[in-house]
Amino acid sequence: HGGGYTGGTRNKLYGNPFVLEFLNAGIAVATLDYRLGAKKEAVMMNEIHTDCKDAIRYLAKHATEYGIDPHKMVTWGTSAGGSLALVTALTDENYLKGDVDGEGIDHTVVGSVVYYGAMSFVNEKIWEKRKKKSDKNILFQPNNGLDEQTIRELCSPEFMIKSDSPPLLLFYGDKDTTVPVENGRYFNDIAKPLKADVTYVEVKNTGHGFGKSVGGTASMTPKEIEAMLVEHVFKWVL
Repeated sequence: HGGGYTGGTRNKLYGNPFVLEFLNAGIAVATLDYRLGAKKEAVMMNEIHTDCKDAIRYLAKHATEYGIDPHKMVTWGTSAGGSLALVTALTDENYLKGDVDGEGIDHTVVGSVVYYGAMSFVNEKIWEKRKKKSDKNILFQPNNGLDEQTIRELCSPEFMIKSDSPPLLLFYGDKDTTVPVENGRYFNDIAKPLKADVTYVEVKNTGHGFGKSVGGTASMTPKEIEAMLVEHVFKWVL
């Protein structure tokens, strides 16, 4: 789920119609919780990402119990959740070790879908068109022996994409002022010379969320975006 790393709820997933399509096709769906920053107890960005890695490690460890295939995993998320989903997909099972460790955590992510996620917390240029000044710097305070720069790099997908990374499907609205489209363009430009399997979709005349058109008719409807998502997930998993 999204929420700028400081809010949101996993329950939002249940309202998405494509969930039923996945279930009817025999694809299990799990929606993950993670600690939120700026709450009573200070939670830093690396810890939020650790929670997401722990969640997928937990699913792998309990794969037999749940009747799932740990080597056919797909991650998906929106906004902050999109970036979290991507970091979770592009890193190995031991990345940002947390509470879930040991035998049985090996798994394979076969694809990831990102809706308007942050691609870098290092490159300030791609955030210049953000309407609201970022208030997330507090989430990068040094902790657990890590300095701010290291945490920023550990949480930035730009440093994780490789030529053999799992296939990715990225959606960005070209009028987004929350996570500017420059994030997606920047990441796509990094992926191209690597010949990574990245499908980059820029939805014209849409902002953050694709719900309303901005400055003209949207080039894709939410239903068309969801149909493309389902098509790719079926191709990766079935």
